[in-house]
Amino acid sequence: MTWSYHKDAVTLVKGLKKEGWMIWALEEDERSIPLSKGGKQKAEKTVLIAGSEVTGVDPELLDLCDKIFYIPMLGGKKSFNVSVAFGVAGFVLSS
Repeated sequence: MTWSYHKDAVTLVKGLKKEGWMIWALEEDERSIPLSKGGKQKAEKTVLIAGSEVTGVDPELLDLCDKIFYIPMLGGKKSFNVSVAFGVAGFVLSS
C-alpha cells in the first residue's frame, strides 16, 4: 500500500479525481457509512484520506470524497489513533 503526504491536499485530490481516482475518507461525519458496509466496490485507483487526530479531515476534502467511512466502536470512546484507524481501514478495504 503506497502512501504520501502533500501540503495542499485539496488541489491534489481535485487533480486525482480528474485522473479517475476514487477518493475515500475515514472520518466521523453525517455522510459516513460503516467501514464494513462500504468497501465492496473496489477500484484499482483508490485514495484513502486519514485526517489529523485533533481536527479530522478538512471539510473541503470531505466534499470531494466519493465515500466517507467510519469505524463503528462500542463503549464511550469515539475514535482511534489515526495510525491504528488507517491500519484497520486499510485491512478491511483491501480484503
